[in-house]
Order: sequence, then structure tokens, then C-alpha cells
Amino acid sequence: MKNYPFKTRLHKALRSIGKSQLKHSYIVSELVYHELSIKGYELFPFVMRLPGGGTHWFLKNKEGGIIDYTKDQYNYELDYSTAIRRSFLTKKPGKRTRLLLKLMRQLAGQRAISLWQENYND
Repeated sequence: MKNYPFKTRLHKALRSIGKSQLKHSYIVSELVYHELSIKGYELFPFVMRLPGGGTHWFLKNKEGGIIDYTKDQYNYELDYSTAIRRSFLTKKPGKRTRLLLKLMRQLAGQRAISLWQENYND
């Protein structure tokens, strides 16, 4: 089985459950936050209001670098300077985030056992 890059696996996994990257910035940010935090990265969730209504979630690292895997859904540049630092709703990854990770691992040909599951086992 082909080992797709992270972003490709992410979009394929979302499509396999009938979702596009549209409106999924929260679960994608939550997934990246927990996966990289386990590996020692210090990340912070941020949320911004969108011009047409709604919100958009993304991450920043401690140097202020932006990590946003769902920004491509917009046909305009996002103004990250308007974002506010927030926390996720729960300390552990939510159900939809765990499902997304499982699907991504399947696309990578890996078993769905990881540091994530060792640390966040229900």
C-alpha cells in the first residue's frame, strides 16, 4: 500500500467518510495538535471569525509559525492576526478526531495503534 504524505492522507480520510476539508478545521487542528504534542512539539490552538460567518481553527507553534492544513478551502487569504488563542473542548481527542486518525493510519498501511492510543485510551 502506498504511504501517502500527511496532507494527502488527511484529505483522503475526510473524503472516505463523506467529508471534505470544508468546515473541519477544528478536528484537523485537534488531530495535529495531539499527534505533534505527543512527539514533543509545543503548539497552541487559535480560532478566528470568518468574513462570511463561522469560525476557522488552526495552530501556532511557540515561535508563532502557523500550521493550517485546511486553509486551502478558502478562495481568499486568511487574516491570522485576528485570531484568538483558545483551548479545545476536551483534553483528549474527540470521537471524530480519533476516527479521522484511524482512517489516516489505514491509508498509510499502519496499524491503528500509536502513542496517541497509548496516551488517550478511552
